[in-house]
Amino acid sequence: MPHYFSSRDGLGFAFAGIWEQWKREDDTTISSCSIIVGPANKLVEPIHDRMAVILPPKAFASWLNPKEDLNIAKSFLAPYDETKMQVWQVSEAVNKVSASGPELIKAVRE
Repeated sequence: MPHYFSSRDGLGFAFAGIWEQWKREDDTTISSCSIIVGPANKLVEPIHDRMAVILPPKAFASWLNPKEDLNIAKSFLAPYDETKMQVWQVSEAVNKVSASGPELIKAVRE
């Protein structure tokens, strides 16, 4: 059964990510990115053993600063505070690429 995770305060999450641009031998530019995952917090753990690293607002400036001390950046790679999150089960309709609309995040019972 799919699940919907959101913040309790109604604001979005900021995921820790990395990106890079480089040139191939044929001079084409490749841009790539990845969301960093880490251990699950206690809310996510019953569903999956890993989760995206969610950055708290106090970390935004440091995370985005390419000159930041690596140890400070690493300190943000911890499971997010589960008390600031909520979760509920949603319809299997979320698995259809053509599906869209607010009904996709409505809670359903098994």
